[in-house]
Parts: sequence; C-alpha cells; structure tokens
Amino acid sequence: MKILFPVVRSTDVSEKFAAYVKTVGMMNNAEVHLMRVEPPSAYIESRLKEDEKWLADFSAKHFADYPQVVLKAVPGDPADEILKYVDDAEIDLVIMGTHGRRGMSSMIFGSVTSSVAKLSPAPVLSMNPYRKRKVGEIKLGTECFDFSCT
Repeated sequence: MKILFPVVRSTDVSEKFAAYVKTVGMMNNAEVHLMRVEPPSAYIESRLKEDEKWLADFSAKHFADYPQVVLKAVPGDPADEILKYVDDAEIDLVIMGTHGRRGMSSMIFGSVTSSVAKLSPAPVLSMNPYRKRKVGEIKLGTECFDFSCT
C-alpha cells in the first residue's frame, strides 16, 4: 500500500497530521510518500532546493523511525501536481489536511484538498485540524484500511 501525504510549509496542518499518517501507514505496512508542491508564482530555482531540504527535515522529525518514506518536491499547481503524482506513483490513499474555509472565502481561495478529493482516482481522507477535537485525540482501532482483516 502507498499513502501520499502532501505537506504544507506555511501552516501547522502538516505538523498536526504527521503522527496520524505515520500510524495509518504502520497499521497497513504502507510506503508513505511526503510531497511538497511550490506554486509556480512563488517558484524560483533555489526554492526547490529549500523545499527539498525542508521536506528532508520534516521527514527526519516526524518519520525518522519509519522504514518506508519517499520524498518528492516539485514546482507547479498543487492540485494538478498531487493528482499527477497519485497516478504516476500508483498511490492507494491520500491523506490531506484542510483549512475548513467556508462561503465566500472558499469560493475566492478555492481548496487544493477539495480539488484533489473530487478528481483523485485514489480515496482521499481529509481532516480539519482546527476543529475542537485534536488530531492526537483521534482513536485508531485495529481496523484495516485495506480491508485485509475482513
């Protein structure tokens, strides 16, 4: 099984979900793919090197003891690049955070998570870390996400 976890530098969303992604991955003996996409408007050549280093540091901090981690940093439209990677790497599950925007804010800014969820050939699990229940409080049972235990 392969899990894609697109990470974001500018917010704490990725930090909040790292332990959850790691746990889901361990429960399914999955390869975890950490991906960082830099929007083209902010992209300069040196920025890709910064993203690669940031991604390596993020992996070392949150997935140091995890045996199967793949890192990918690319420039481009985040939703498009994530969807392309899902196909290219044959991803089985995407886990993404969302900011939980509503109304006019959602219409103006759009949502990468929403776009990926609508168009992905793989299931997309999205969560809002700013809800009352914190990610660390999510109870993980012994369920098998790949249905191998049914």
